[in-house]
Parts: sequence; C-alpha cells; structure tokens
Amino acid sequence: MKDKLYVLNRENGSEVWNYTVGGVFIFAPLLGNINNDGILAVVMASWSDYKLYAQNGKDGTPLWNYSMAGTIYTTPSLGNLDCDNKNEVIIGCSGLDHVDILNIEDGIRAWIFTTGGPKCSFPALGNGDGDGKLEVVIGSFDKKIYALIGEDGSEVWNL
Repeated sequence: MKDKLYVLNRENGSEVWNYTVGGVFIFAPLLGNINNDGILAVVMASWSDYKLYAQNGKDGTPLWNYSMAGTIYTTPSLGNLDCDNKNEVIIGCSGLDHVDILNIEDGIRAWIFTTGGPKCSFPALGNGDGDGKLEVVIGSFDKKIYALIGEDGSEVWNL
C-alpha cells in the first residue's frame, strides 16, 4: 500500500507538490527550518513502513529518510537541543525501547536513549532547570516518564 503527502497552496487549495512513499501516514507532519534559509522542511512519520521522511517544503525534493525498527505511533518533535542553531528531530516509536534524536539537516542520529519499554507519547521539550537549554520528556510503556538532557540524552530523572 502506498500513501501520499500533499502540500496545498494556502490561498486557493491547489496542489503545490505531493510525495508517495511505501507506507501510511496517520499523524500530522512536522514543519521546521533546516538550515536557517527560511525554507521549511516537512518531516513525516510513516506508520506502516517504519520510516521518517524529510522533504524540502518548497518543492518536495527528498532530503533524507530514517528507518526505525518499529511502528511509529506519534508525530516527532523539533527543537534545538544542542544549542548549535540547528534543530533536531526527536522521535520514539512503539515496539522500540529507545528515543532517537536526529539532525534535521541530514537525518543522521545525534544520540539515542534506551528506556525500559516502547514509547507511545509525543516528546515534549522545555527548559525545566532554567539553564537556557532544552530537555526532552517522554513517556514509555514501562510506566515511566523520562526527562533527558537535550544535548546528549543523559537521564535527568524518571518516575
């Protein structure tokens, strides 16, 4: 089964571009700037082929895709976790016991954190300790919530 992502003109609803993949999209795509050029990237999680896809938002040109080892049940998050003026993509998926952090410009994994069970929650980002840097908070089927340092994935706490 193949599915398409359609990008429509906001003024009149006409199709700007579409992209076909080998999976099914059941969550909203994520929009974010890749390299501070003002052009948005579209990052989408495919539920059935276990991949994240990143497309150039202007013309749909594929930028990268990233294979997960399990079904993705949530939209990824986006934030500048390592204070380098470039965003990272944060994703956890059911069937896996880890959270993946990817560089948005190339889809290469920056770090990974292993939990005690698969994930099912949207990764939340915030500066909980007031140091000006983002932390990642995510829930897991191991009945825990984890707070992680955004720069390197070190665990701050779990409960």
